[in-house]
Amino acid sequence: MTTLDETGETEIVGNAEGGEPTSTTSRFTNFDLDVEYPNNLSYEVKFVEEESGVRAKVGDELNNVYLSGDEAKNNVMAILESLTFDEHTEDSEIVIQILTAFDLSDDFTKMELEVRYDTGTVKEYNFTS
Repeated sequence: MTTLDETGETEIVGNAEGGEPTSTTSRFTNFDLDVEYPNNLSYEVKFVEEESGVRAKVGDELNNVYLSGDEAKNNVMAILESLTFDEHTEDSEIVIQILTAFDLSDDFTKMELEVRYDTGTVKEYNFTS
């Protein structure tokens, strides 16, 4: 179901897992992050917003934390709402925001990010340090 929030923005309400309805105001409808670190460790986030609801998953090999279901969805949605970059933002600013928001160190070997913005634009980013 689609509703308007108090700011007049459209939000999608629903949950593909059959739980409580979920509202999102994120600027992303798809967010797929994979950060590789030395020693074959990685940090991965998957977020998909569809009409049927929101799905998210976190795989954090650095801290041995793996989230799915509502826990992952709530965690990831809170982080995505803190991000302010869009398809016009400089790459260096995107890296800074990702590292800060997800509390990641900057000694990564590779970062891959694919996002679908709420405008429908899909962008892929590849960073190395």
